[in-house]
Amino acid sequence: MAEPSGPSKAEALTRYSRGLLDLLERHKVYPLLSQRRGEQGTIVIRLTLAEDGHLLRAEPLGGGPGRLIEASLAAVQAAAPFPPLPAELGGREAVFNVPITYRLQ
Repeated sequence: MAEPSGPSKAEALTRYSRGLLDLLERHKVYPLLSQRRGEQGTIVIRLTLAEDGHLLRAEPLGGGPGRLIEASLAAVQAAAPFPPLPAELGGREAVFNVPITYRLQ
């Protein structure tokens, strides 16, 4: 009987990316001034992570309100270090484009 195989690279990437989104959402702070001014949007942050989960780089992609970009980068710093990369990704580092959304309720 064949042994069950582990998750595929795509499955591992999807699961890890979802975990990143959840972790950043827990550390996100919607700036009060941005809320008062009605600033909303999605800020995409490119994260480069080492195999052990340490943050190598974080940079915003595209534009958006400056306070929301700063809040997104602060969430990344607060959440770091991240969980180690899944072995299925098979690399010393990985890059993720992570959207952080700010919406007024």
